[in-house]
Amino acid sequence: MPGFTTTGTVDIVTNGNFGITCAGNNGACADLAGTPGPGMLTSTGINFLAGRNITISYELSGNQRDLARDTFDFKVLFAVPPGGFGGVISGPPSYLSPGGFQAAVTGGTYSEVISGDRTFLTYSGFVNLTAPGTLFLQFAGRGGDNVNIGPILDNVLVTQGAIPEPASWALLIAGFGLVGAAQRRRRPATA
Repeated sequence: MPGFTTTGTVDIVTNGNFGITCAGNNGACADLAGTPGPGMLTSTGINFLAGRNITISYELSGNQRDLARDTFDFKVLFAVPPGGFGGVISGPPSYLSPGGFQAAVTGGTYSEVISGDRTFLTYSGFVNLTAPGTLFLQFAGRGGDNVNIGPILDNVLVTQGAIPEPASWALLIAGFGLVGAAQRRRRPATA
């Protein structure tokens, strides 16, 4: 997969291969317990700026082939400036859907046993970071069957929210002041 390095075996499968249906529009997804399995994907470094919400989302299903239960792991690793991990996260991460997003971004690993018949679910969460740096995403499958199909990963997305520049804030405040002054001047005279 572009933007990821692989440890172990991860198979890229397309819609219809081995009876697998991918979630995304590109028709390909990652089997995290490829042949001979299991495997892990680690993203290339994703740079972030201070004061922005970083939203991480992905879609995950069960193995879709033999309906065996498999274990999925998710982790966010930070390469941060001097001062270390402690001052980077502003408050607890916000967790928006299935999965332990808070554990994944605070140095732990989120693990889940997924039944093979589970359809794709979207996992999403965000964290506000107080210092600039780089993060890496890790997705791993630990297949428990001998068919070597594991959790299916698709549609990984990381976005940064915009923050206004100080000059933009000044213009915005000045604009509100001008609108307020104009409203005061337009008041009709009372008789």
